[in-house]
Amino acid sequence: MNELSTPHNPPAAPARPRRSSFAIVDWPLGLWSRLENRRRRHKARQQFARIDARTLRDAGISEAQRFILCEL
Repeated sequence: MNELSTPHNPPAAPARPRRSSFAIVDWPLGLWSRLENRRRRHKARQQFARIDARTLRDAGISEAQRFILCEL
């Protein structure tokens, strides 16, 4: 017996992972959220690709960096 388990205080049983009752209901929302994030990132990359070279230079971003960011 260790110091935490005594005859009056037996060791606790290991906790079983509990399955959420909302897991089945929440997956469509999670899927929708991931698709929405993907759509927003795609739109942002398209807008970034349309920025003119002068604005990029002012922001300190090279054409090569823009190319890499837009291809992700």
